[in-house]
Amino acid sequence: MEVYLIRHTSVKLAEPTCYGQTDIDVAGTFEAEAAQTKLHLQGIHFDKAYCSPLKRATKLAAYCGFPDAERDDRLIEMNMGDLEMVPFRNIPESDIDQWYNHYMDIKMPGGESTADVYARMAGFFGELRKKPYHRVAVFYHGCAILCTRIMLGLLPYTAGFDDVTPNGGIEIIQL
Repeated sequence: MEVYLIRHTSVKLAEPTCYGQTDIDVAGTFEAEAAQTKLHLQGIHFDKAYCSPLKRATKLAAYCGFPDAERDDRLIEMNMGDLEMVPFRNIPESDIDQWYNHYMDIKMPGGESTADVYARMAGFFGELRKKPYHRVAVFYHGCAILCTRIMLGLLPYTAGFDDVTPNGGIEIIQL
């Protein structure tokens, strides 16, 4: 099965902010970014489309021709807990460095660890693998896509956030 892992476009934030499961709207650049993503999907038949229930994923799915993409809560972004919507300037740099250096193991206070997201992706893609589809589109989030790629052996477990798919980007994998 060929699966297109599609990351949402840029989000509307006034400043660099730690966000995850907050349902942030898309940025003013949505049309331009979404048009580029749609261009890469044009003319390709998908047997099924899935998306995170967050509006930044559902809006891109709809723009790309999948307004009825099946919502699945497991595709939601990482819960950043107490740091959700905190501007990065208000988070001690030592805390950020600690998390980036050990992101798979450190659980956000009141939230999830990347390993928790990994487990959700393993569940979703384990079920998807059993479906009779040939080509599937999945509209979701950066950390979740990173975890999917690690889970499938496309990146090492130690892969860092330098390997995060860019906003509006697409990774094509075989499942």
